Amino acid sequence: MYPGRYPPETQVKVSNVCVKSLLGDRIEEVSEYYQILRSNGKHGPLQRLRLLFYRLPETFEYLLKQDFRFAEAKLAEQSGCVDDAVYTSMFVDLVSTIHRHFEDIAMSTFTARLTPAMLAKHIDALLRRKDHHGTRDLHTDIDNAMTLFKFVDDKDLFQIYYATLLARRLLRRISVTDDIEERMIVKFQVFCGAEYCRSFREMLIDLELSQDLTREFRAWQLQGGGESPSFHVKLLSARHWTSLNVPDMSFGIPPEILPLYNRFSTFYSQKHPKRRLMWLWDHSMTELQTNCFDKRYKFLTNPIQMVMLLQYNDHEILSVEELRRATSLSADVIDRMLLLFIGANIVKLEGDHQYRLNFGFKSKKICLNLISRLSPASTETETTEKLVVQENIELHRKNAIQATIVRIMKAKQAMKGQILIQEVIAQLSKRFVPQVADIKKAIDILLEKEYIERMEESSDTFVYIT
Repeated sequence: MYPGRYPPETQVKVSNVCVKSLLGDRIEEVSEYYQILRSNGKHGPLQRLRLLFYRLPETFEYLLKQDFRFAEAKLAEQSGCVDDAVYTSMFVDLVSTIHRHFEDIAMSTFTARLTPAMLAKHIDALLRRKDHHGTRDLHTDIDNAMTLFKFVDDKDLFQIYYATLLARRLLRRISVTDDIEERMIVKFQVFCGAEYCRSFREMLIDLELSQDLTREFRAWQLQGGGESPSFHVKLLSARHWTSLNVPDMSFGIPPEILPLYNRFSTFYSQKHPKRRLMWLWDHSMTELQTNCFDKRYKFLTNPIQMVMLLQYNDHEILSVEELRRATSLSADVIDRMLLLFIGANIVKLEGDHQYRLNFGFKSKKICLNLISRLSPASTETETTEKLVVQENIELHRKNAIQATIVRIMKAKQAMKGQILIQEVIAQLSKRFVPQVADIKKAIDILLEKEYIERMEESSDTFVYIT
């Protein structure tokens, strides 16, 4: 089959069928060849054979059982020749060897394909409320994912992807539970330390503080004699929610929410006069109550959808140009949202770019989530996001290497260059494996900044400058 002719999921199914047809009935022949490879210590061909038969679960399990029988036979040969203490030591060593052997197989055969983004998306699927069907134990799935996490070299890159997906789950309120999110942070902390998880934990704290802020705002409104509408604010620290993009979104705030917008801005400026408040409309969510259909439906929308639907409070039919003047949105955005409304049967196209509200709208659901109908990010957008992540990770690693060198030199005061490089690699290996060339560049930068200097008696020794 030619690559690219079929979708990836079809290629996988066809490939598995081919493997089963060609090798499924040849288990005895394969078993004999497998034993020869194992006896001769041919680990490379063994790993490729295991990877091939991994698609046939029964055959794969049979081969693994042969490995254990082979190890047991070797141990039995020595059982009558040594005393109990030596035999026990040999048994423990053999079990450890088998563990390391299969761990090496996992690392070299399977985890080479396991990217930080792939694992982060897998964990995100586990922690989403709607994606967990309860067919398997969630805690077991999480433990299995954390077993794979220790094989990921670029843990700093995983940190960026995970922070992005965590922010999405928290803002859309689609996590299984907050306790599970907290438990995941504790697991990451065990592997990588508290500093690695600081931003994750601060994101949860921001949401807890936001609940208090919402209650304070409601009390402040009541003191002023105003109404207290159903309004929930999430106050996010820019330092910890770095994965959120601040979109260049401009639209006319509709009069229905403009007083609330002004009141909260006034309240927050009085409470924190030195802070600057930035509204993330792209990550906001609104709930609209309808009064024009046969039932009182609720539409869950983003601000763009809200401001367009609110225009139909005063008009039954609108053109794209009329919507553009009323909302200050671009024509491209309006066209995209109108197509969504037509697909949901909320509006109908009439005449030349005229869109009429469909008063005959009906749905089995009382609450409709229009945000979920938005099309996923395009390939071009995903490529741009990957480039941004790559640029951020390169800058982060450059700063991390320099900070580690300064920290080591401040503690040691003087150190040879080769030993310094080894120490930097040892300290950063839990997050990523720095390249020797990058460490040498960082040393040159710190020499220029006069954080360190070369020792006059030995040019290969560096001294920290106090």
